[in-house]
Amino acid sequence: MSNTIGSGNDFSYLFNSLPTGSNNVLGGVSSNSSAFSLTDYASIKNGTYYKLTKAYYAKADKEAGAAGNADATDKAKSINATVRKDATSVKKAVDALTATGKKSVFNKVETEDKDGNKVMDYDKDKIYNAVKKFTEEYNSLLDSTIESDNISILRNARNMTNQTKEYAGMLASVGITIGEKNELTVDEDTFKAADITTMKSLFEGANSYADSIGAYATRINQNAVREAQKMGTYTASGSYTPSGSNGSIMDQYL
Repeated sequence: MSNTIGSGNDFSYLFNSLPTGSNNVLGGVSSNSSAFSLTDYASIKNGTYYKLTKAYYAKADKEAGAAGNADATDKAKSINATVRKDATSVKKAVDALTATGKKSVFNKVETEDKDGNKVMDYDKDKIYNAVKKFTEEYNSLLDSTIESDNISILRNARNMTNQTKEYAGMLASVGITIGEKNELTVDEDTFKAADITTMKSLFEGANSYADSIGAYATRINQNAVREAQKMGTYTASGSYTPSGSNGSIMDQYL
């Protein structure tokens, strides 16, 4: 005689010889860690164990995803903060170069010529240091904007480098060259020996090359400020959080 085994059969008798205890997927673990109870069998048979396991791993995956999103968000915020800092530094360097009146680096000062005679001349050291500071801050801003994913920041950075390329000839005449990555390098000896009129055209006052770069730096800073505000409206999991709210406007639909 053969026995018919179907999905509706109760096979709990098969576990009657196993040690019993309180450990099961829904309860605690007894001192007898190898015990298997009928509750265990029942939870497996009716699908409770499967549902519990599925829910556990779904939660774990969600938490891992949220952690990954949080790391990405923190990195984006850090990059954006660096862009803002570098853009501000470029604007300060530009303001130091383009200043007019008593604050202008292009004011003549009393100095001595090669024969020891007192004459009024431009302070080439002061001008060079101001221009070198400008190129250093310019290069730092290029480096940080490359890391940004913000389209407006990238567009203004590209326009800024294109503006520089338009002045490539004049810049080269005063010892400033444009590298393969659009970075600026200034040669001190060439710069100090260059024509002062060309220097002033490039760096002094409004409508100069330096002034145009300052305008782009201001736009990039404004783009970064708006990006920071936008970042503040999203949670780590990507849900939208209105300003001043403790919850998500989308939570009621999730």
